[in-house]
Amino acid sequence: MVTVPTDRPLKERRFQAWLAIASGLAGLLSFSCLITYLFTPSFRMGNSGTMPHAARMLMNTNFLAAMLQAVFILPVVGGLSGMSGQRSPLLSRIAGFLGITGFSLVALFRVLPIFNPAVSDILFLAPTGLIGPWVLIINWLSKGTQSRAIVILGMIAGVFLFGVGLNFAFNGGVAVFTQGPLAYSNNVPFHIGLGLTGAPAFTLFPLWSILLGIRLLKIPSKTEQAAR
Repeated sequence: MVTVPTDRPLKERRFQAWLAIASGLAGLLSFSCLITYLFTPSFRMGNSGTMPHAARMLMNTNFLAAMLQAVFILPVVGGLSGMSGQRSPLLSRIAGFLGITGFSLVALFRVLPIFNPAVSDILFLAPTGLIGPWVLIINWLSKGTQSRAIVILGMIAGVFLFGVGLNFAFNGGVAVFTQGPLAYSNNVPFHIGLGLTGAPAFTLFPLWSILLGIRLLKIPSKTEQAAR
C-alpha cells in the first residue's frame, strides 16, 4: 500500500487518482489510433502526398489523446513528488522537475502538428526521454511502500520511455531540426529503434498509470486509518 502523508486532503488524492486513470486511458486510446493507422493499408498517403480524411482524423485523435494524457498526469506528478519526498527530498525534487518539464513539452509538441504541419510530429519523443527517469525515480522511491507489481511495471516502462528519447537523440530523430519535419520517414534504423522502445513504452506506461490510480483510490482516509 502506498504511504500517504496524513495531512494530504482525501479529495485531492482521489482527484489525482482519477486523473492518473484518465491519463492512462487517454494514452491507450492514442496508441490504439496509431496502431490502427499503421496497419490500415487504405490510410497510406497516395501519389499526391495527401492523407485520406479518415486517416487524418484518426491521427488528430492520436495527437489530442496523447496531449490529454500528458496534461492529466501533470497534477499527479506533484502529488507523487510530495509522497516520495519523505524518503529523499532531493531525488523527489529532481523527479518532479523532470516530470513536469517532460509532460509539459510532450503536451505542447503533440498538439502543435495539428495546427502547423511545419512542426514535426516526432518532436514529442525528445521530452519523452525526460519522463523515463521520472518514472524510474518515483518507483525507486516507492519500493517497500507500493505494490511490487506496480513498481516493476513502472521501472520497465521507465527504461523504455528513456530509450525512446535516446533513439530520437542518437538514431536520426534530430534530423527533423535541419532537414524538415519528415526527415525521419525513410530512416529505417530510427523506425526499428522506435518500434523496439516505443511499443512497450506507450503501452506499459498507460497501464502503470491506471494501476497507480486504482491503488491511490484504495488508500484509506485519515478517519479510516484512525479507526484501525
